[in-house]
Amino acid sequence: LGHMGRYRVELDLATSPTLRQFYSFHWILAGNLGVDLLILPLGRVFGLEPAVKLIAIAVPVIGAIGLLSTAREVHGALPPTAPAALAFVLGFPLAFGFINFSLGMSLALCAFALCHRLAGRASGVGMSLLFVVISGVLWLCHVYGWALFVVLVVGSELPQKWDARLWWMKFIRLSPLSVPLLPMLLWRSGESSATGRNWFNFSQKIDWIEKTLEDHWRTPDLLMVVAASALLLFALVSKRLEFDRRLKTPMMMLIVAFLIIPEQLLGSSYADARLLPYIFAIGFIAIKPVRASLIAGCATLLFSAKIATFAAGLWFDSRDIDDALVAVTRLPIGARVASIATLPCDGWRLPKLSHIGGLVIVRKQGFSNEQWVGPGLNPLRTTPAYSGPMTRDWSELAKPPSCAMGWPLVSEKLSEVPRTTFDYIWIIDGGHPPVPGAILVGVFGRTSLYKLISDG
Repeated sequence: LGHMGRYRVELDLATSPTLRQFYSFHWILAGNLGVDLLILPLGRVFGLEPAVKLIAIAVPVIGAIGLLSTAREVHGALPPTAPAALAFVLGFPLAFGFINFSLGMSLALCAFALCHRLAGRASGVGMSLLFVVISGVLWLCHVYGWALFVVLVVGSELPQKWDARLWWMKFIRLSPLSVPLLPMLLWRSGESSATGRNWFNFSQKIDWIEKTLEDHWRTPDLLMVVAASALLLFALVSKRLEFDRRLKTPMMMLIVAFLIIPEQLLGSSYADARLLPYIFAIGFIAIKPVRASLIAGCATLLFSAKIATFAAGLWFDSRDIDDALVAVTRLPIGARVASIATLPCDGWRLPKLSHIGGLVIVRKQGFSNEQWVGPGLNPLRTTPAYSGPMTRDWSELAKPPSCAMGWPLVSEKLSEVPRTTFDYIWIIDGGHPPVPGAILVGVFGRTSLYKLISDG
């Protein structure tokens, strides 16, 4: 929902004087532009909201195709654990809304399957050119997509027997994979810092493992991760099941990356946790095909459970979103809205409404404080008049008094809202407390909308 606000600015800034009061849009060479680029043609053809829905629907489908194609190319057939791998296409990164990341990772899986099929058929020059094109496209989509592709390609080569001359030739053949390093250095040597935050926090990493399939309900989400972990561990110790080293090695490389990468890297949060669903997925397709009806049944049951809970969660979320968006109909064109979203105390259910303020931009060409505006993050910028306090992402997040845990309280956020910048306050999951200097417009589902009263 938040990304859609940026897409509206991207599509309509040139023709909307209202949006130009609040935002500017300057294309940058960045490894995080997947849907931003796709929305240019698709948004014109289908309209913004239908185009975003089509892309969001396509992403897990592409990921599933990539996983199954990779398994078939490597093994020649699907392993009995393949259905379990598909469950992790619907892991927490997709549920959380990391759409460029999820698209990049899905495309990387498809690209690896394609390259594996062409290996030995295409000429050396042809494969080098293919590596250049694929690496560039994946990096533009999302830097993690390119990184996964490199891990898969290099990791599939590592298990081969050592021969100095052979490996020197392999190094030359695989060197085109590094082409995105140059634009990446340019991207991060300019405006944005590449420093990380929260390194080697292993207690948090254990928590991330538990939340690999986090979405809506703690118990089923956690039970599915436990079941998947047990199935992988059984495969590791079983004499009947065997891992193909061409996929097991990339899985191990991703595990090492997960342990090393900090929680925040290249300006993105959850940098380490995002890898977890793909560690599980690649681990499941790395298992060699055997006749194992019980294992196949368990894998299918896991996938079915994830499909069921994911769909049910979406149904509940859609009702909440529909109820909340009635508030947007009460806003005028160009409304300036400060969202304050209360995060859940249990820290499990993903806060799907926290960026609903983006729909103020989409449907009312207004201003919202929950947009990701920062050096190197994306092409969106706020105008100088709207670059002060409470105007960008994180300013919308709060917690109730019962579990503040370092986050500001809703009451503290209310006192920070600059009255010269905003016309409305939209409280999400925070009840409808009295707001000094404002009148309650209405309660809409789990949200409350207030209109600020001018001093005059």
